[in-house]
Amino acid sequence: MINSYKALSGKYLKDNKKRTILTIIGIILSVALITSICTFILTVQNSMIENSKKSMGAFHLAITNVSEDEINKIQTNINVNSLGVMISKNAVPFIKDKNIELNYLNEAAFKLMNINLEEGQLPRSNNEVVIERWILRYFDEEVKVGDIIKIQDEDGDEKDYTLSGIAKDDWQNQSEGISKAYLIKNDSNVKEDSTVLVEIKDEDDKQEVSKEVYNIASSKSKVVQNKDLLRLIGESSNADMNKSLFMIVFIVIGIVVLATVVVIYNAFHISIAERMKQFGLLRAIGTTKKQIMNLVIREASIMIFIGIPLGVFFGIVAVYCIAFTFNKMSGLGEFSNLKVVTSPFVLLLSSGIGAATIYVSAYLPARSAGKISPLIAISSQSLIKKEKRNRSGKFLGKFFKIDTAMALKNVKRNKRRFYITVLSMAISVTLFVTFMSFAKFSDNFSEKVTEDNDIAFTIHDNGNTEKLDAINNKLIEEVRNISGVSEIYKHYNFILTQGFVENSAIPKEVRQWAAENRDEDLFKSKVDGKDKSKISVVFQAYEENKLNVAKKYIKEGSIDNLKDGEVIIVRETTFFGDKRSLIAPMAKLKVGDEILISDVEYSDGQENFNSKELKKVKVAAIMDVQPFSDLDYQGVLNVIGSKNTVKNIIEGNQQQMKNFRVTDMGIKINDESYLDKIDKSLKKIENTNAGIGYYNKIESAKSEKAYKLQMSILLMGFIIVITLISAVNIVNTVTTNILLRNKEIAALKAIGMTRKQVRKMITFEGVLFGLYGGIIGSVAGTILAYILYNPMSNIRDFKFTLPWNSIVISIVAVIIMGYVSALIPLRRLSKQNIIDSIRGE
Repeated sequence: MINSYKALSGKYLKDNKKRTILTIIGIILSVALITSICTFILTVQNSMIENSKKSMGAFHLAITNVSEDEINKIQTNINVNSLGVMISKNAVPFIKDKNIELNYLNEAAFKLMNINLEEGQLPRSNNEVVIERWILRYFDEEVKVGDIIKIQDEDGDEKDYTLSGIAKDDWQNQSEGISKAYLIKNDSNVKEDSTVLVEIKDEDDKQEVSKEVYNIASSKSKVVQNKDLLRLIGESSNADMNKSLFMIVFIVIGIVVLATVVVIYNAFHISIAERMKQFGLLRAIGTTKKQIMNLVIREASIMIFIGIPLGVFFGIVAVYCIAFTFNKMSGLGEFSNLKVVTSPFVLLLSSGIGAATIYVSAYLPARSAGKISPLIAISSQSLIKKEKRNRSGKFLGKFFKIDTAMALKNVKRNKRRFYITVLSMAISVTLFVTFMSFAKFSDNFSEKVTEDNDIAFTIHDNGNTEKLDAINNKLIEEVRNISGVSEIYKHYNFILTQGFVENSAIPKEVRQWAAENRDEDLFKSKVDGKDKSKISVVFQAYEENKLNVAKKYIKEGSIDNLKDGEVIIVRETTFFGDKRSLIAPMAKLKVGDEILISDVEYSDGQENFNSKELKKVKVAAIMDVQPFSDLDYQGVLNVIGSKNTVKNIIEGNQQQMKNFRVTDMGIKINDESYLDKIDKSLKKIENTNAGIGYYNKIESAKSEKAYKLQMSILLMGFIIVITLISAVNIVNTVTTNILLRNKEIAALKAIGMTRKQVRKMITFEGVLFGLYGGIIGSVAGTILAYILYNPMSNIRDFKFTLPWNSIVISIVAVIIMGYVSALIPLRRLSKQNIIDSIRGE
């Protein structure tokens, strides 16, 4: 028994469970999307900040050559949170060609430095030390935390220290053969050769405080900012970068919020529109406009209390699931230690947007319902719009059958219904195109997965000996014969040269970058008196096994029969500038083009060159990504050739020929079961061969692979959520759109339209809605992708390309969704009595 008209709200929701559940699901998914996106952005930012602190340190400023008086002034600055002091001594001999660098830090410096402990703890007394793990293998006996070790100090005296902790290996230190050792020294007498580490308070403007520190420091002092950390917290010295990062986050969240609003609005709006006849009946028995409004608002409130808390809950759960998955992955990727950060602001924002959208979505159609005459609403005449007289009917009749012609006319007959349905389709396509483009843009900021990710060990020439053939054929064969080694790739030192190309080959954007960051006449040169553009070229020699691997990276041309004098070029390079970086070709070259090469390193001096002194190479193939990252120069034309090709180019330069040698080699293994055995064998080889060192790359390779996998999972998960929301939105909209025309479809059946014709008409309407929505959504998605591209290209410039693949996929998908969504209500309509449907009963 109903004692109050307000009870009708709950009764309707119960009696129409399917419609209610579908609407609530739309609300839950939409609120969950915005909650998860915002929460994940905060979580990732926090994770990247923590990773930056581990790799670069938690300090904001590092100052060298500073006096004790200046240190005291900086320390008493009200904006400085903490100040650490570190004194680094020259490396002292340890064993053979290995050295140890002693670093003395006070307690504050230990907290601010990037010392990543694998075992043990930081030093607490003057006789304790932390050193890197890789150097432990050179002690006579196995060393573990708590053992006493002997280390020579800067005065040449050997002292006993307790190993309090073991630090994570640093590749750069290991390649140079220098291990860092960290000791505690809380000495109040700070020397001028100290490095002062400054941490600024969280709430203060880092750049303003930096200026204050600059003013305190003397002219001989050097102040360096921790750029990576400042960039991640949005307080970089580059204002344009800060603005660009903010704009990227703002646009991404803005798009999600807009989509959320549209999805919720459509889900709730159509549930109200479907009940226009019921509102007419209520009005006819005396219900006022205000009471109708109260009914609708009450229903909205019920859905808010159910949908929004669940949406927020599932959004946070989704982030926890992602974090759990990432943390369980093998390898230490960028996101392998995620700690979910939940912000009250994000929860309130998500809830507020959801609630406001639902109330607006309920208010607008309810207000329209209150204005309609009860008799018109009861007869459902408000849903039938008399179209203006036009001649399209005769035209359509000549080319299409009645069912197809009717579908073409029906889709646009009711403007409001048309806009709502197409908008549902369009917003889905817009989301897909925009975020697929965003994922593609983001790829420009990450390293590519190459053959280097399969390298388990590297042996390198540490440069601490005059012996130029430290990595010789005897050593290579010795390594090759180790059980479990599957392949060895020799890496020759890269050759820095200069090349000459036609002026038209230098891209416009590269010349513009040169004018902004270097010199607008940077490339100006002459060969035999004719104008040419001089470019910096880096040559890398590949032997046969590396060339075979490189074949799958070739995008244009072929290297199946690479001859001497033929080369592979890497299409693009990165130009780093003061304000932004640029990704572009050093020179626009195609297969078959020739490049004049000098055997001397690039210089800005000489302007006129003699062609007789230059060598000529021909472009045989072009690749986008190098298979091996041993070539790591930016702002150059990266060129790969055979060993003979490189030798022929530098044969006239004795110094280049002298330095041309194998500097390191990459080792692939059959599987990880051989890891320990190979590691021990390489240690023996290192001990018996002067001038070399080796590095275990397994963990770093796993980290890179894990990062790529994490990004793929994140992208796929996000696309799945978008697809799910889009599917619910489209099905909800199209189904309701057709059910609201129950009376009209019954009338068509009554005048002779067959079930097959009705089916064809309705499904074709679904296809048309999908086509319209797909086209509009593709245009909107491309525009939003370009808007997103602008701030991203301000950080690292790259070319914008139309997202054709995403457009085609999304249009096809939305057409299929439109077709399937139209089939769903047909079964229900086919069971209804024609006369009852015409009567509206």
